[in-house]
Amino acid sequence: MDANNANLQNFEGLNYIHDFSIWCHYEMENGSLIWSYIKKYKKSVIALPEDTGIFYSKSGIEVRGNSPSFVFKDDDKILVQPNHLFNSLFSDRCYPLNNWIPFSCVTIMTG
Repeated sequence: MDANNANLQNFEGLNYIHDFSIWCHYEMENGSLIWSYIKKYKKSVIALPEDTGIFYSKSGIEVRGNSPSFVFKDDDKILVQPNHLFNSLFSDRCYPLNNWIPFSCVTIMTG
């Protein structure tokens, strides 16, 4: 994580994504830093690799790009494949974009 050289006290940002923080340029070796961040700031994290982004709408969070994103929430690391929706408002399930039938795209990994 970057040093807080400006002595910021409020880390809320715009809080558009319902108490999730975004971790850009995610690499697998960032896991321990993310777990430390979660412990310190009490926020879940959406980790985005270099070639992945998200699109946020009222329906949820859609993963876009070539690689999966990872959601670090509570004690879980949840893998969400590209072109799937992670609905942060209602559950930890993700859905294919072409219909609303639950799709087995979530892999739980313990932290």
